[in-house]
Parts: sequence; C-alpha cells; structure tokens
Amino acid sequence: MTYTIKEIRVRNLRLLIAESGLSQGAFALKVDTAPAYISQIFSATTKRSLGDLMARKIETKLNLPKAWMDTLHTAEEYQALRKGEKLPVGHQLLGILDLYDDESDEHSDDVLLDFLTPQHLSAGAQRTEMTQPTEHKLRFSKALLHKLGIAESAAYGWVMEGNSMVPVLPEGAVLGIDTQHTEIKDGDIYAIDHFGNLRVKILYNLPGGSIRLRSYNQLEWPDEQVSYEELLNFKVLGRVFWWSVVR
Repeated sequence: MTYTIKEIRVRNLRLLIAESGLSQGAFALKVDTAPAYISQIFSATTKRSLGDLMARKIETKLNLPKAWMDTLHTAEEYQALRKGEKLPVGHQLLGILDLYDDESDEHSDDVLLDFLTPQHLSAGAQRTEMTQPTEHKLRFSKALLHKLGIAESAAYGWVMEGNSMVPVLPEGAVLGIDTQHTEIKDGDIYAIDHFGNLRVKILYNLPGGSIRLRSYNQLEWPDEQVSYEELLNFKVLGRVFWWSVVR
C-alpha cells in the first residue's frame, strides 16, 4: 500500500504519540501546539491536514532530522533513532534495498532492478526505451513488488539529483519507479521525460490538457506548466512508489 505525504505525516504523528507514552493533549503541549489542533488532525469530520510548518515544528521540538515526518517510519526505526543507532541502509517499512554488484550474494526472494539513466531517454521524447541494462542494480523485495501489484519488468530505480524536491526527496535519495502507472493522479509524484531530461515532479492535470509540474522546494523551483502543444516533448515514465533517504 502507498500513502500520500499527508497520510504519512499523520501515521508518523500517531507513532510519535504512542512512543512518547503521553496523552494526546500532553504531547501537543510538548511540541508547543494546541491540543485541539492535534485532535482536528485525527478527526474524521474536521480532517485538518498536518502542513509543512507543523511537520517541521514537530521535528525541531523532538530533535528529529529535517523531513523525518515526510517518510514513513516504523516503531523500530524510531527507537533506534532515539538510541543513536543507525539501521542498515534500506531497512524501511516498504522493503529491503541495497546496491547490488557482481561481488554481492544474490537472494532468491529479491529482484535486481535496473536504474533509469539518461540513456533511457529518446531524443524527441516520443518514445522512451526502457530496455537498457545498467551496471548497478537496485535489490528490492520481490514479494513486496507482487504485493503492490508491480511487475518486476516494470520497476526501475532512480537516484535523485538536485534540490528541487527537498526536503522530501533530497539529492542522493533512491527512488522506485513503476513504469506501468503513467496515468496522472493529481498530487502524486512521477518520473518524467521533459524535453529529453529525466526529472521527478509532482503532477497535476489542468484544463485544456496541460499539466502542472510542482516541486517541494517552491522557493527555488516555482511551478511549471506544460501546455497541450508541448506534450510532444513530455512523457510520464512512471509513478514513484517508494523511496529511501539515507543521511
């Protein structure tokens, strides 16, 4: 199952409250906010969202890494963080990740995914070939892919470049791309071929057939719009279904 960033933050908030051993009201005071605000976040009727400012405030008050609230965590991960321990790379709720090379031992229950590279992009963006093998592989849980309904042949890795998607997807973050899902769902994250450049953006459908490209780093990367006429140079490569951030 995949979640939106809003759902991820709410799940992390529940985790933090449970791990704190405090009541909901006492936890709210600890992070310097009104108990009613926390109640509204969990309310089925009010449905108040946990925004960027509040997420960063919780991280600051609890001495959590920046953008910690924006990635799904387990109680094990949080406890290890509190103890100053570091979990193995890729030990995340969604599966096992590591970089595979010829000297690594293969695991029968894992699949080795190729990484998307600029070589996967065609000059005119009319057609993006997804068949070139890459030297480095992304080891991923085969069972998890099957659970998510993602064909092994449709899953690729991608290493995030630049700062346009910070703090959620900082440079160096490893992403999983599902190339079967290219239909745009407003507010979801996709890998795209834009004028021959491989990019990762939040996409929205707009009236008239145009598409909005949004970055998390709105200060330095304001919204872009791809007009209907420009779609010849635009292609959705796949949906980002997983990511791992190692600090």
